Amino acid sequence: MGFLSELFLNFLFQYFKFIFICYITRVIIIATNLNLNFLNEVYFYFIDCIHDFLEADCPQTIFDIDSKKSNNIIDGRKYFKLTHVKKIREDTFLNSSILKKDTANYVFDIGNNLFISGFEAIIEDDVITALEHHTDYTKYQFAFNPNNLKGILHKTIAYIIQIYRFTFLMPLRIFFILTSVNSFIIAWIYDKHWKLTNYQRKYMGQFGCNLILASFGAYVNFHDKENKPVSPGFITVNHMSPSDAFPLYIDTDLSNDSIFHITGQKGKGIIKIFQMIVGSILPTYWVNRHNQSERKHFLNKILHIAKNEGLIVIFPEGYCSNGKKLLQFRKSIFVDNVNIYPIAYKQNSKYNDIFWWEDDFPDFFIRQLISLGISYDIYYLPKLIKNSNESEEEFAYRTSEVIASKLGTTALPWSGEHIYKKEIKEKIKNDIQKTILGAFKYKFNL
Repeated sequence: MGFLSELFLNFLFQYFKFIFICYITRVIIIATNLNLNFLNEVYFYFIDCIHDFLEADCPQTIFDIDSKKSNNIIDGRKYFKLTHVKKIREDTFLNSSILKKDTANYVFDIGNNLFISGFEAIIEDDVITALEHHTDYTKYQFAFNPNNLKGILHKTIAYIIQIYRFTFLMPLRIFFILTSVNSFIIAWIYDKHWKLTNYQRKYMGQFGCNLILASFGAYVNFHDKENKPVSPGFITVNHMSPSDAFPLYIDTDLSNDSIFHITGQKGKGIIKIFQMIVGSILPTYWVNRHNQSERKHFLNKILHIAKNEGLIVIFPEGYCSNGKKLLQFRKSIFVDNVNIYPIAYKQNSKYNDIFWWEDDFPDFFIRQLISLGISYDIYYLPKLIKNSNESEEEFAYRTSEVIASKLGTTALPWSGEHIYKKEIKEKIKNDIQKTILGAFKYKFNL
Protein backbone atom coordinates (compact mmCIF):
# COMPACT_ATOMS: atom_id res chain seq x y z
CA MET A 1 0.00 0.00 0.00
CA GLY A 2 2.85 2.35 0.86
CA PHE A 3 4.50 1.59 -2.46
CA LEU A 4 1.33 2.47 -4.39
CA SER A 5 0.91 5.72 -2.44
CA GLU A 6 4.50 6.67 -3.14
CA LEU A 7 4.06 5.82 -6.82
CA PHE A 8 0.89 7.92 -7.02
CA LEU A 9 2.50 10.90 -5.29
CA ASN A 10 5.49 10.67 -7.59
CA PHE A 11 3.15 10.61 -10.58
CA LEU A 12 1.35 13.72 -9.32
CA PHE A 13 4.67 15.48 -8.74
CA GLN A 14 5.88 14.70 -12.27
CA TYR A 15 2.50 15.74 -13.70
CA PHE A 16 2.47 19.15 -12.01
CA LYS A 17 6.16 19.60 -12.80
CA PHE A 18 5.42 19.06 -16.49
CA ILE A 19 2.45 21.47 -16.40
CA PHE A 20 4.58 24.10 -14.64
CA ILE A 21 7.44 23.77 -17.16
CA CYS A 22 4.99 24.23 -20.07
CA TYR A 23 3.35 27.16 -18.28
CA ILE A 24 6.55 29.03 -17.40
CA THR A 25 7.97 28.46 -20.89
CA ARG A 26 4.89 30.02 -22.52
CA VAL A 27 4.90 32.96 -20.09
CA ILE A 28 8.57 33.68 -20.89
CA ILE A 29 7.84 33.51 -24.63
CA ILE A 30 4.98 35.99 -24.20
CA ALA A 31 6.98 38.31 -21.92
CA THR A 32 9.90 38.48 -24.35
CA ASN A 33 7.65 38.83 -27.45
CA LEU A 34 9.27 35.88 -29.19
CA ASN A 35 7.56 35.02 -32.47
CA LEU A 36 7.04 31.26 -32.56
CA ASN A 37 3.92 31.22 -34.73
CA PHE A 38 5.26 28.30 -36.74
CA LEU A 39 4.70 26.09 -33.68
CA ASN A 40 1.00 27.00 -33.74
CA GLU A 41 0.84 26.07 -37.41
CA VAL A 42 2.49 22.71 -36.68
CA TYR A 43 0.04 22.12 -33.81
CA PHE A 44 -3.07 22.78 -35.90
CA TYR A 45 -1.66 20.67 -38.74
CA PHE A 46 -1.22 17.81 -36.27
CA ILE A 47 -4.81 18.26 -35.02
CA ASP A 48 -6.06 18.18 -38.63
CA CYS A 49 -4.19 14.93 -39.27
CA ILE A 50 -5.79 13.31 -36.22
CA HIS A 51 -9.21 14.60 -37.25
CA ASP A 52 -8.88 13.22 -40.79
CA PHE A 53 -7.92 9.82 -39.39
CA LEU A 54 -10.90 9.76 -37.00
CA GLU A 55 -13.33 11.11 -39.58
CA ALA A 56 -12.65 8.12 -41.84
CA ASP A 57 -14.32 5.99 -39.13
CA CYS A 58 -17.06 8.52 -38.51
CA PRO A 59 -19.56 8.99 -41.37
CA GLN A 60 -21.31 12.33 -41.24
CA THR A 61 -24.62 10.71 -42.17
CA ILE A 62 -25.36 9.79 -38.54
CA PHE A 63 -28.15 12.03 -37.31
CA ASP A 64 -30.39 11.77 -34.29
CA ILE A 65 -33.79 12.85 -35.56
CA ASP A 66 -36.52 13.55 -33.04
CA SER A 67 -39.73 12.44 -34.71
CA LYS A 68 -41.84 14.47 -32.28
CA LYS A 69 -40.06 17.71 -33.20
CA SER A 70 -40.18 17.05 -36.94
CA ASN A 71 -43.91 16.21 -36.82
CA ASN A 72 -44.98 19.83 -36.45
CA ILE A 73 -43.09 22.47 -38.41
CA ILE A 74 -45.53 25.23 -37.51
CA ASP A 75 -44.65 25.23 -33.81
CA GLY A 76 -40.95 24.70 -34.49
CA ARG A 77 -39.99 28.38 -34.66
CA LYS A 78 -37.69 28.97 -31.72
CA TYR A 79 -36.90 32.67 -31.68
CA PHE A 80 -39.44 34.66 -33.66
CA LYS A 81 -43.18 34.20 -33.17
CA LEU A 82 -44.95 36.57 -35.54
CA THR A 83 -48.42 36.35 -34.04
CA HIS A 84 -50.45 34.67 -31.34
CA VAL A 85 -53.45 33.80 -33.56
CA LYS A 86 -52.01 30.49 -34.77
CA LYS A 87 -53.92 27.54 -33.38
CA ILE A 88 -52.08 26.04 -30.41
CA ARG A 89 -52.91 22.41 -31.13
CA GLU A 90 -50.89 19.35 -31.97
CA ASP A 91 -52.94 18.95 -35.15
CA THR A 92 -52.22 22.35 -36.69
CA PHE A 93 -50.00 21.27 -39.54
CA LEU A 94 -50.49 18.43 -42.00
CA ASN A 95 -51.16 15.79 -39.38
CA SER A 96 -51.79 12.57 -41.29
CA SER A 97 -54.86 11.59 -39.27
CA ILE A 98 -56.44 15.01 -39.82
CA LEU A 99 -55.71 14.97 -43.54
CA LYS A 100 -57.36 11.57 -43.89
CA LYS A 101 -60.55 12.99 -42.40
CA ASP A 102 -60.22 16.05 -44.68
CA THR A 103 -62.24 18.10 -42.25
CA ALA A 104 -63.16 21.48 -43.73
CA ASN A 105 -62.73 23.21 -40.38
CA TYR A 106 -58.97 22.78 -40.63
CA VAL A 107 -58.47 24.11 -44.15
CA PHE A 108 -58.12 27.75 -43.15
CA ASP A 109 -56.03 26.89 -40.08
CA ILE A 110 -53.52 24.99 -42.19
CA GLY A 111 -53.24 27.68 -44.86
CA ASN A 112 -53.09 30.54 -42.38
CA ASN A 113 -50.55 28.86 -40.14
CA LEU A 114 -48.37 27.85 -43.08
CA PHE A 115 -48.43 31.43 -44.43
CA ILE A 116 -47.49 32.95 -41.07
CA SER A 117 -44.81 30.37 -40.36
CA GLY A 118 -43.29 31.07 -43.76
CA PHE A 119 -42.72 34.69 -42.74
CA GLU A 120 -41.33 33.59 -39.39
CA ALA A 121 -38.95 31.19 -41.10
CA ILE A 122 -37.66 33.89 -43.45
CA ILE A 123 -36.93 36.20 -40.52
CA GLU A 124 -35.28 33.47 -38.47
CA ASP A 125 -33.19 32.07 -41.32
CA ASP A 126 -31.96 35.56 -42.16
CA VAL A 127 -30.88 36.42 -38.62
CA ILE A 128 -30.54 33.25 -36.54
CA THR A 129 -27.76 31.80 -38.71
CA ALA A 130 -25.57 34.54 -37.24
CA LEU A 131 -26.64 33.80 -33.66
CA GLU A 132 -26.08 30.05 -33.45
CA HIS A 133 -22.91 28.04 -33.00
CA HIS A 134 -20.97 27.73 -36.24
CA THR A 135 -21.80 24.69 -38.37
CA ASP A 136 -18.08 24.16 -39.16
CA TYR A 137 -17.42 23.72 -35.44
CA THR A 138 -20.21 21.16 -35.01
CA LYS A 139 -19.10 19.14 -38.02
CA TYR A 140 -15.40 19.17 -37.09
CA GLN A 141 -15.94 18.23 -33.43
CA PHE A 142 -18.24 15.35 -34.40
CA ALA A 143 -15.25 13.13 -35.16
CA PHE A 144 -13.65 13.73 -31.74
CA ASN A 145 -16.63 12.25 -29.90
CA PRO A 146 -15.82 8.59 -29.01
CA ASN A 147 -19.54 7.73 -29.17
CA ASN A 148 -19.55 8.51 -32.90
CA LEU A 149 -16.67 6.13 -33.68
CA LYS A 150 -16.62 2.38 -34.31
CA GLY A 151 -13.01 1.15 -34.34
CA ILE A 152 -11.19 0.44 -31.07
CA LEU A 153 -8.10 2.40 -32.16
CA HIS A 154 -10.22 5.37 -33.22
CA LYS A 155 -12.15 5.34 -29.95
CA THR A 156 -8.90 5.12 -27.98
CA ILE A 157 -7.43 8.14 -29.77
CA ALA A 158 -10.65 10.10 -29.20
CA TYR A 159 -10.55 9.31 -25.47
CA ILE A 160 -6.89 10.38 -25.35
CA ILE A 161 -7.91 13.71 -26.92
CA GLN A 162 -10.58 14.13 -24.23
CA ILE A 163 -8.02 13.41 -21.49
CA TYR A 164 -5.61 15.87 -23.14
CA ARG A 165 -8.29 18.59 -23.05
CA PHE A 166 -9.09 18.19 -19.35
CA THR A 167 -5.74 17.20 -17.83
CA PHE A 168 -3.36 19.34 -19.87
CA LEU A 169 -5.10 22.20 -21.67
CA MET A 170 -7.56 23.11 -18.92
CA PRO A 171 -5.12 23.44 -15.96
CA LEU A 172 -2.51 25.15 -18.14
CA ARG A 173 -5.04 27.72 -19.37
CA ILE A 174 -6.35 28.34 -15.86
CA PHE A 175 -2.77 29.26 -14.88
CA PHE A 176 -2.61 31.67 -17.83
CA ILE A 177 -5.86 33.36 -16.76
CA LEU A 178 -4.70 33.69 -13.14
CA THR A 179 -1.34 35.08 -14.25
CA SER A 180 -3.07 37.61 -16.48
CA VAL A 181 -5.34 38.76 -13.65
CA ASN A 182 -2.39 39.00 -11.25
CA SER A 183 -0.34 40.97 -13.78
CA PHE A 184 -3.13 43.55 -14.11
CA ILE A 185 -3.49 43.79 -10.33
CA ILE A 186 0.27 44.20 -9.79
CA ALA A 187 0.40 46.87 -12.51
CA TRP A 188 -2.55 48.67 -10.88
CA ILE A 189 -0.83 48.65 -7.46
CA TYR A 190 2.40 49.92 -9.03
CA ASP A 191 0.50 52.65 -10.88
CA LYS A 192 -1.09 53.84 -7.63
CA HIS A 193 2.30 54.44 -6.03
CA TRP A 194 4.78 55.20 -8.80
CA LYS A 195 2.68 55.80 -11.94
CA LEU A 196 3.10 53.71 -15.05
CA THR A 197 4.54 55.33 -18.15
CA ASN A 198 2.59 54.95 -21.40
CA TYR A 199 5.12 52.35 -22.55
CA GLN A 200 4.77 50.36 -19.32
CA ARG A 201 0.97 50.60 -19.46
CA LYS A 202 0.87 49.35 -23.05
CA TYR A 203 3.41 46.62 -22.36
CA MET A 204 1.45 45.29 -19.37
CA GLY A 205 -1.76 45.50 -21.38
CA GLN A 206 -0.14 43.57 -24.22
CA PHE A 207 1.30 41.00 -21.80
CA GLY A 208 -2.03 40.47 -20.03
CA CYS A 209 -4.01 40.24 -23.27
CA ASN A 210 -1.52 37.74 -24.69
CA LEU A 211 -2.04 35.54 -21.63
CA ILE A 212 -5.81 35.74 -22.01
CA LEU A 213 -5.54 34.67 -25.64
CA ALA A 214 -3.22 31.85 -24.57
CA SER A 215 -5.94 30.68 -22.17
CA PHE A 216 -8.20 30.20 -25.22
CA GLY A 217 -5.45 28.63 -27.31
CA ALA A 218 -5.67 31.54 -29.75
CA TYR A 219 -3.42 31.88 -32.79
CA VAL A 220 -3.74 35.28 -34.49
CA ASN A 221 -2.64 36.30 -37.99
CA PHE A 222 -2.67 40.01 -38.87
CA HIS A 223 -3.09 41.19 -42.46
CA ASP A 224 -2.75 44.51 -44.33
CA LYS A 225 -0.87 46.29 -41.54
CA GLU A 226 -0.42 49.34 -43.75
CA ASN A 227 -4.06 50.13 -42.85
CA LYS A 228 -3.47 50.07 -39.08
CA PRO A 229 -5.53 52.74 -37.28
CA VAL A 230 -3.93 56.09 -36.48
CA SER A 231 -5.26 58.29 -33.68
CA PRO A 232 -7.87 59.80 -33.48
CA GLY A 233 -10.94 57.85 -34.56
CA PHE A 234 -13.14 54.80 -34.02
CA ILE A 235 -11.98 51.23 -34.58
CA THR A 236 -15.10 49.32 -35.63
CA VAL A 237 -14.94 45.53 -35.33
CA ASN A 238 -17.41 42.71 -35.89
CA HIS A 239 -18.35 41.22 -32.52
CA MET A 240 -18.06 37.52 -31.66
CA SER A 241 -17.12 37.19 -27.99
CA PRO A 242 -16.19 39.07 -24.79
CA SER A 243 -12.52 38.61 -25.70
CA ASP A 244 -12.66 40.49 -29.01
CA ALA A 245 -10.64 43.51 -27.82
CA PHE A 246 -7.64 41.46 -26.72
CA PRO A 247 -6.24 40.43 -30.15
CA LEU A 248 -5.90 44.10 -31.12
CA TYR A 249 -3.77 44.84 -28.07
CA ILE A 250 -1.15 42.22 -28.92
CA ASP A 251 -0.44 44.08 -32.17
CA THR A 252 -0.05 47.53 -30.62
CA ASP A 253 3.09 49.55 -31.32
CA LEU A 254 4.88 50.10 -28.01
CA SER A 255 7.07 52.88 -29.42
CA ASN A 256 4.35 55.55 -29.70
CA ASP A 257 2.03 57.16 -27.15
CA SER A 258 -1.21 56.06 -28.82
CA ILE A 259 -3.30 53.70 -26.70
CA PHE A 260 -6.63 52.00 -27.40
CA HIS A 261 -9.73 52.90 -25.39
CA ILE A 262 -11.94 49.83 -24.97
CA THR A 263 -15.74 50.15 -24.83
CA GLY A 264 -18.55 47.73 -24.18
CA GLN A 265 -21.65 46.74 -22.28
CA LYS A 266 -21.37 46.62 -18.49
CA GLY A 267 -21.10 43.01 -17.44
CA LYS A 268 -22.28 41.10 -14.42
CA GLY A 269 -20.58 38.61 -12.13
CA ILE A 270 -17.24 37.34 -13.43
CA ILE A 271 -17.32 39.66 -16.45
CA LYS A 272 -17.84 42.73 -14.24
CA ILE A 273 -14.89 41.77 -12.04
CA PHE A 274 -12.68 41.24 -15.07
CA GLN A 275 -13.76 44.57 -16.58
CA MET A 276 -12.73 46.29 -13.36
CA ILE A 277 -9.34 44.54 -13.38
CA VAL A 278 -8.59 45.42 -17.02
CA GLY A 279 -9.85 48.97 -16.49
CA SER A 280 -7.40 49.44 -13.62
CA ILE A 281 -4.52 50.06 -16.05
CA LEU A 282 -6.14 50.43 -19.50
CA PRO A 283 -8.64 53.15 -20.51
CA THR A 284 -12.05 51.49 -20.63
CA TYR A 285 -15.63 52.78 -20.87
CA TRP A 286 -18.51 50.51 -19.93
CA VAL A 287 -22.16 51.44 -20.40
CA ASN A 288 -25.53 50.09 -19.32
CA ARG A 289 -27.36 50.29 -22.63
CA HIS A 290 -30.72 50.05 -20.85
CA ASN A 291 -30.07 53.40 -19.11
CA GLN A 292 -30.85 56.25 -21.51
CA SER A 293 -29.02 59.02 -19.63
CA GLU A 294 -25.96 56.79 -19.19
CA ARG A 295 -25.98 55.96 -22.91
CA LYS A 296 -26.10 59.65 -23.81
CA HIS A 297 -23.19 60.53 -21.51
CA PHE A 298 -21.22 57.53 -22.84
CA LEU A 299 -21.81 58.55 -26.47
CA ASN A 300 -20.75 62.17 -25.88
CA LYS A 301 -17.61 61.00 -24.10
CA ILE A 302 -16.41 58.57 -26.76
CA LEU A 303 -17.29 60.96 -29.62
CA HIS A 304 -15.13 63.65 -28.01
CA ILE A 305 -12.21 61.24 -27.65
CA ALA A 306 -12.56 59.86 -31.19
CA LYS A 307 -12.61 63.36 -32.68
CA ASN A 308 -9.75 64.85 -30.68
CA GLU A 309 -7.69 62.52 -28.52
CA GLY A 310 -7.39 58.82 -29.23
CA LEU A 311 -8.62 55.57 -30.72
CA ILE A 312 -11.87 54.05 -29.46
CA VAL A 313 -12.44 50.31 -29.99
CA ILE A 314 -16.16 49.75 -30.45
CA PHE A 315 -18.40 46.91 -31.62
CA PRO A 316 -21.31 48.55 -33.51
CA GLU A 317 -23.33 45.32 -33.74
CA GLY A 318 -23.98 45.51 -30.00
CA TYR A 319 -24.50 41.75 -29.84
CA CYS A 320 -22.16 38.83 -30.44
CA SER A 321 -22.52 36.90 -33.69
CA ASN A 322 -20.66 33.94 -35.17
CA GLY A 323 -19.26 35.81 -38.17
CA LYS A 324 -21.38 33.99 -40.76
CA LYS A 325 -23.33 37.21 -41.20
CA LEU A 326 -22.96 40.73 -39.82
CA LEU A 327 -25.73 42.16 -37.68
CA GLN A 328 -26.93 45.70 -38.26
CA PHE A 329 -24.47 48.40 -37.13
CA ARG A 330 -25.83 51.02 -34.77
CA LYS A 331 -25.69 54.48 -36.30
CA SER A 332 -24.77 56.61 -33.25
CA ILE A 333 -21.01 56.92 -33.87
CA PHE A 334 -21.15 57.24 -37.66
CA VAL A 335 -21.26 61.03 -37.71
CA ASP A 336 -19.43 63.81 -39.56
CA ASN A 337 -15.74 64.56 -38.98
CA VAL A 338 -14.86 61.20 -37.41
CA ASN A 339 -12.36 58.70 -38.79
CA ILE A 340 -13.67 55.15 -38.96
CA TYR A 341 -11.14 52.30 -39.09
CA PRO A 342 -12.97 49.05 -39.94
CA ILE A 343 -11.36 45.79 -38.86
CA ALA A 344 -12.60 42.34 -39.88
CA TYR A 345 -12.28 39.40 -37.49
CA LYS A 346 -12.42 36.06 -39.26
CA GLN A 347 -12.26 32.87 -37.21
CA ASN A 348 -11.48 29.35 -38.32
CA SER A 349 -14.42 27.85 -36.47
CA LYS A 350 -13.60 24.18 -36.85
CA TYR A 351 -11.17 24.03 -33.90
CA ASN A 352 -13.29 26.20 -31.64
CA ASP A 353 -16.18 28.62 -32.07
CA ILE A 354 -15.27 31.78 -30.16
CA PHE A 355 -18.89 32.98 -30.51
CA TRP A 356 -20.66 33.17 -27.15
CA TRP A 357 -23.93 31.30 -27.73
CA GLU A 358 -24.32 29.84 -24.24
CA ASP A 359 -26.86 31.29 -21.82
CA ASP A 360 -24.30 31.61 -19.01
CA PHE A 361 -20.74 32.93 -19.14
CA PRO A 362 -19.24 30.05 -17.08
CA ASP A 363 -20.43 27.56 -19.75
CA PHE A 364 -18.78 29.65 -22.46
CA PHE A 365 -15.62 30.03 -20.36
CA ILE A 366 -15.24 26.29 -19.73
CA ARG A 367 -15.76 25.53 -23.43
CA GLN A 368 -12.87 27.87 -24.23
CA LEU A 369 -10.63 26.30 -21.59
CA ILE A 370 -11.02 22.80 -23.05
CA SER A 371 -11.08 23.79 -26.72
CA LEU A 372 -8.42 22.55 -29.14
CA GLY A 373 -7.59 26.17 -29.93
CA ILE A 374 -8.85 29.06 -32.02
CA SER A 375 -7.35 30.47 -35.20
CA TYR A 376 -7.99 34.15 -36.02
CA ASP A 377 -7.35 36.17 -39.14
CA ILE A 378 -7.55 39.91 -38.50
CA TYR A 379 -7.75 42.28 -41.47
CA TYR A 380 -7.00 46.00 -41.17
CA LEU A 381 -9.19 47.80 -43.73
CA PRO A 382 -8.76 51.29 -45.23
CA LYS A 383 -10.06 54.30 -43.30
CA LEU A 384 -13.61 55.48 -44.00
CA ILE A 385 -15.22 58.90 -43.52
CA LYS A 386 -18.83 59.99 -43.86
CA ASN A 387 -19.80 61.54 -47.18
CA SER A 388 -21.58 64.89 -47.12
CA ASN A 389 -24.69 63.46 -48.81
CA GLU A 390 -24.75 60.35 -46.63
CA SER A 391 -26.96 59.77 -43.59
CA GLU A 392 -25.67 58.17 -40.41
CA GLU A 393 -27.64 55.00 -41.18
CA GLU A 394 -26.20 54.81 -44.68
CA PHE A 395 -22.63 55.32 -43.44
CA ALA A 396 -23.10 52.67 -40.76
CA TYR A 397 -24.40 50.20 -43.34
CA ARG A 398 -21.59 51.04 -45.77
CA THR A 399 -19.05 50.31 -43.04
CA SER A 400 -20.70 46.99 -42.22
CA GLU A 401 -20.70 46.09 -45.92
CA VAL A 402 -16.94 46.75 -46.14
CA ILE A 403 -16.29 44.35 -43.24
CA ALA A 404 -18.82 41.80 -44.53
CA SER A 405 -17.21 41.85 -47.97
CA LYS A 406 -13.82 41.02 -46.45
CA LEU A 407 -15.39 38.16 -44.50
CA GLY A 408 -17.15 36.87 -47.62
CA THR A 409 -20.60 37.28 -46.09
CA THR A 410 -23.50 39.75 -46.03
CA ALA A 411 -24.46 42.68 -43.82
CA LEU A 412 -27.96 42.27 -42.41
CA PRO A 413 -30.59 45.01 -41.95
CA TRP A 414 -31.46 43.26 -38.66
CA SER A 415 -29.77 43.59 -35.29
CA GLY A 416 -29.65 41.34 -32.24
CA GLU A 417 -32.38 43.48 -30.72
CA HIS A 418 -34.87 41.97 -33.17
CA ILE A 419 -34.31 38.64 -31.44
CA TYR A 420 -33.40 39.47 -27.85
CA LYS A 421 -35.45 42.59 -27.00
CA LYS A 422 -39.16 41.98 -26.52
CA GLU A 423 -40.30 45.54 -27.35
CA ILE A 424 -38.36 45.54 -30.64
CA LYS A 425 -39.76 42.14 -31.57
CA GLU A 426 -43.30 43.38 -30.90
CA LYS A 427 -42.72 46.46 -33.06
CA ILE A 428 -41.43 44.37 -35.95
CA LYS A 429 -44.39 42.01 -35.60
CA ASN A 430 -46.83 44.92 -35.77
CA ASP A 431 -45.07 46.39 -38.81
CA ILE A 432 -45.17 43.05 -40.65
CA GLN A 433 -48.82 42.49 -39.73
CA LYS A 434 -49.72 45.95 -41.07
CA THR A 435 -47.83 45.25 -44.29
CA ILE A 436 -49.59 41.91 -44.78
CA LEU A 437 -52.99 43.45 -44.01
CA GLY A 438 -52.34 46.28 -46.45
CA ALA A 439 -51.39 43.81 -49.18
CA PHE A 440 -54.59 41.80 -48.61
CA LYS A 441 -56.75 44.93 -48.67
CA TYR A 442 -55.15 46.05 -51.92
CA LYS A 443 -55.40 42.61 -53.53
CA PHE A 444 -59.01 41.90 -52.62
CA ASN A 445 -60.33 45.50 -52.56
CA LEU A 446 -61.31 45.21 -48.90
